[in-house]
Amino acid sequence: MSGLERSGINLSTASPQAVKQPSAEVEICFMAISFEDDALTRSPTRIYLSYGMLAQPYITSDPLFVHTGVIPVTTGPHPLRTPHARSASMPVRGPAADARLEDVCWPGILWTLEDDRRPAYNNPPGCVHTFRAKTSVCEAYMLSAQVTIDIFDADTHHMIGSCGVTLRGVSTPGLVAGGSVEIVRRPDGGVVSGTSPAAAPIGKLYLRVAHVGRSAEILGGEVGRQPYLPGVMWPRKMIDVDPELRALIQSTLQDSVSIKESNPEAYRKVEQVRRIKAVSGFSPPDFATGPVTYSQTRSQQLATLHTTQTVRTRALQPSVRRHLTSSATVHVPVHAIFGHAYCVPFVAKNPYTTAATFVISWTDADVRAVMPDGAEAAYLARQHSSEVRWNKGGASTIVESADDRVKVFLNAAEDCFVPFMFQSFLPGGEGARTTVARDIVLTFACAKSGTILSLLNLEIIPTPFYSTQHARIYVAEKEVVRHVMRGNVDTSSGRAGGRTAIFDMARPGKLYVRCHDPDVVCEIVENTNTNLQTLTFKHTTRPAPSIHTLYFLLYNDPYHTTVCEIWRCVVHSLIPVHVSGTLGQPTNASVVVRGGSCSRAVGCWVDCPDIATVMRLSPMVLTANSLNEIPLLVRPKIVGTQQLILNVVDVDTTRLHSSYLLHLHTSAPPITKSFTLTLPRSTTQSKRISYTNPYARNKTFRLHTPTPHLLAFVHNTLDLGPGETVYIGLRLLAWSGDERVVDVMVMLNDEEERVEECLGLRIMYE
Repeated sequence: MSGLERSGINLSTASPQAVKQPSAEVEICFMAISFEDDALTRSPTRIYLSYGMLAQPYITSDPLFVHTGVIPVTTGPHPLRTPHARSASMPVRGPAADARLEDVCWPGILWTLEDDRRPAYNNPPGCVHTFRAKTSVCEAYMLSAQVTIDIFDADTHHMIGSCGVTLRGVSTPGLVAGGSVEIVRRPDGGVVSGTSPAAAPIGKLYLRVAHVGRSAEILGGEVGRQPYLPGVMWPRKMIDVDPELRALIQSTLQDSVSIKESNPEAYRKVEQVRRIKAVSGFSPPDFATGPVTYSQTRSQQLATLHTTQTVRTRALQPSVRRHLTSSATVHVPVHAIFGHAYCVPFVAKNPYTTAATFVISWTDADVRAVMPDGAEAAYLARQHSSEVRWNKGGASTIVESADDRVKVFLNAAEDCFVPFMFQSFLPGGEGARTTVARDIVLTFACAKSGTILSLLNLEIIPTPFYSTQHARIYVAEKEVVRHVMRGNVDTSSGRAGGRTAIFDMARPGKLYVRCHDPDVVCEIVENTNTNLQTLTFKHTTRPAPSIHTLYFLLYNDPYHTTVCEIWRCVVHSLIPVHVSGTLGQPTNASVVVRGGSCSRAVGCWVDCPDIATVMRLSPMVLTANSLNEIPLLVRPKIVGTQQLILNVVDVDTTRLHSSYLLHLHTSAPPITKSFTLTLPRSTTQSKRISYTNPYARNKTFRLHTPTPHLLAFVHNTLDLGPGETVYIGLRLLAWSGDERVVDVMVMLNDEEERVEECLGLRIMYE
């Protein structure tokens, strides 16, 4: 785990004398969070986390309160002493660095919330999530997986950032690791999450991970029966296994005289036996579960035996059929990984003394037969030499091939070898279908008589998978969008088992990609000089509001058999709103929101409040069954297209009411005067430009520029009389970029914040 240290704490609670079924638990405790100074325009008071772990679907935690006050917490006349103590020497950051009226300290301790959304200070701090899986599956997952955690503001539902947690340090059961991981976000404030090189750290998430080994003891099943041993079946009475027979015999003995009334001495002996067996761990026969032989006559006993024999004879034929089917069935476990292809050979023999045609049939859509002709068969034969082989006749042995059956012609006593492939593209999570544990039966039957001769049972066991690259994009609804993902790919081995064959020796690092959604068009650009791969895909978004997860599977071969890596992209479909404006001056816009069945108070939040501001006090009331207008004041900062997210959140329930995607189309103001300057690259220079008031009255102008990192003003305002001429003092800052020619604009706004004049400076650095 990046930033986590290993410790030798043994948390295993297994008993060495128990009959063990190895299992494991992974506990993740989220303890605290901190943010860098000036990293966020709004410090969140409540957050929630979203991530996926093992074979579980992606989960979202409950809202957590970020406590930045003093420790211990005072919730009444007496303070609560908590195990977390904050040192007095810890530096004070955040708002308390400027005004120490409140004791605000980072990192902020995470606390769960009560039903009334107040911090549950009476409970221990932190949030613990537990995941259970088999030991072998859990260890293999933690050795290579990296869990990506997305962090959201619980009040505004805007994404804050994401962090990646590597679990290699706690892959062995009994280890605990704790520490911090960096929270990253793109420098431009974008909403794409992941581990791209352009991501900038904005804070840290403090957590602790524990890997607990469990060994469950298998007890002796029900009280009074023989202990359970693997592979051993103890004989049992039919009256204990057949409820219908037990009810039939009990109904015939309802009129019999109880043993207590007819023979008290026998009843005393039965009670004594009951007490002895209860002490030894076995329960004696109950009067309510079956007949008592002491109170039955000989004729009643014969009738009971006759009834039992009749029921046994009736159930014998299905039981024999089940045993024959079990004897003719070959069980093959398949630990299925999402997108990976598994080859399973089907081996059968013609039991007849003459040649015949046989049919191999199945009903599952994830199973297909591999034909012996073609380049795919040759590649699979190189990769799976022991599983992929056919009869000597090759293609002449297979008479007919379809999606659900294969017909083969076999001579007398000839063996049949047909390889089958299982591959599932159901990832699961976030409402999607997943690969479920099931049995897929392939039948080998005679084509003429239909007699089943052999069965192959594929026991599908879903195995957890992980994705190495993550992205989260917000797009407009019902539009064709194009997106690019980049990341490093390790092509040395496949995802499942590490066994793969090179398809093209001339280009051993070439990758092939496909998406689990067939409606997505994707391709990967080959980079010959680096491992950095560029994935481009086109996708038609769904109606808003909706969240759709796309999984891109990278393969080493064009037949998509061995998974190399899995990339994940979460697509949020939002309602688009287009706003046009001019750089340097504010623009009024509005968003129309339809009210629901009842009026409600909502809060409106924009992810970049320095660009777009809601011009109405929060909370505002949405009138039921009507159109409500949300006024906005937009101040664009760059020329071109920019996207912002407006979330409308219910104040009472803190749920997201609606979400809108603001498309800002910004144009540059016309340049009235142009100047060209030649300056040294690494020094700061002072220049001045003359400007004359074109109005016949007093005028006040405000100076600003969209590139404050290159240009500063000596005075930010100009108070000019009618026709007065003054000099604008400029401070051209040092430039360390690669560009030698940079364009800078000087804007003069009037009292109404409209751009009166725009001066263009072309700076040429030596």
